[in-house]
Amino acid sequence: MILPPDFHFLRPEWFWALVPCALLLLFMARFGARARGLEKLCDPALLPHLVLDARRQGSSWHRWWPAALALFWLISVTALAGPVWQKQPSPVFHLKTGRVIVLDLSSSMEAGDMKPSRLKRAVFKIRDMLAESHEGLTGLVVFGAEPFVVVPLTDDTATIEAMLPALSTGIIPVSGDSAAGALKMAADLLLQAGVRNGEIILVTDGISDMASTLHQIAAIRKKGMRLSVMGVGTDAGAPVPEPGGGFIMDSAGKPEISRLDTTRLAELAKAGGGVFTPVTPDDSDIRRLFVQRPTMLSGSIREKSSRVDRWQEQGAWLVLL
Repeated sequence: MILPPDFHFLRPEWFWALVPCALLLLFMARFGARARGLEKLCDPALLPHLVLDARRQGSSWHRWWPAALALFWLISVTALAGPVWQKQPSPVFHLKTGRVIVLDLSSSMEAGDMKPSRLKRAVFKIRDMLAESHEGLTGLVVFGAEPFVVVPLTDDTATIEAMLPALSTGIIPVSGDSAAGALKMAADLLLQAGVRNGEIILVTDGISDMASTLHQIAAIRKKGMRLSVMGVGTDAGAPVPEPGGGFIMDSAGKPEISRLDTTRLAELAKAGGGVFTPVTPDDSDIRRLFVQRPTMLSGSIREKSSRVDRWQEQGAWLVLL
């Protein structure tokens, strides 16, 4: 038989399943040979009473049922291997959703009230967020006194994860914790990508520009976007390390204590229509952030103008056999 030129199997590794079948048939053949060997040792008149053999009953089942078993096994394995030889065009659908993570890189993120530091714990949590980002686009923005785009919106979360080890408070030219510009930059990324009902997640221990940030959040909400906040730090707080050693001092000459500003951060999340959660030891904070509202996904599925040719499996027809 002449096979089609594109004939192949999608999952040829299934043919390894023929090995157990061959071993089983070999075992059965050896067992039958051992039973036939009794004819040389026993009286022919007693043999029918010692061996349960269909041959002694005049049936031919023993002749073809091993072959039937082998044929059934071969047909099943061939179907599972996925024989294909032609393609069929299929439309491609995907979720047109987006999420931008906005990370605070101000000097207070080096405080040690969360081990090994607030920033390290925030990076761990961002990795968890990326692991949960199965659909849509994700971007990363960082800020101090000014915002910077680290990774624009992409469906390749591995790109963002590869950038995380390089994040430190030292890469920001001017120290500060002004979030308004970073939120605007995140919203612009979503708009440029044509994402509706996008989401922004602010990861910070506190901000200094509360009024301008609330004003920016109001503008974000008018565009149909949502803001959630993850607070990094503790209520007890910790001194803020200096880059060259020691701690930042306050006006009284004592180490400046940076504490998590839970009240103000919760106010930001409420104004943004999202949720506020502090960093937790388990993944309950991630689950809380990733609770999707039904309206966030409404109208987000769209069909791309292009189509993808997919191999059309023919193994299902073997089920008839």
